[in-house]
Amino acid sequence: MFINIKINGLTLIDAYAFTNCNLEKVVIPKNVKYIETSAFENNIGLQQVIFEHSEDDIIYINDNVFSKCPNVTIISHNSKVKEYAQRNKLKMR
Repeated sequence: MFINIKINGLTLIDAYAFTNCNLEKVVIPKNVKYIETSAFENNIGLQQVIFEHSEDDIIYINDNVFSKCPNVTIISHNSKVKEYAQRNKLKMR
């Protein structure tokens, strides 16, 4: 069984916070400003991660946040998120 989550009330997602959680879809609201290394690692069923950040919102994403998530597609209009996806060779929409 896969899980969909929307993260509310956080400004930081810690390293390994959602590792091995069988996630399918994640919505990250604009109040999240930092995502640490391997926060979503090894969620092989993860299909979509939607960033609600506008184009110029500040967000810092460490490399390997989506390590071992072979099916993930990043959905975002944010320039920093787009740079992260390109640098880590992730599908982007």
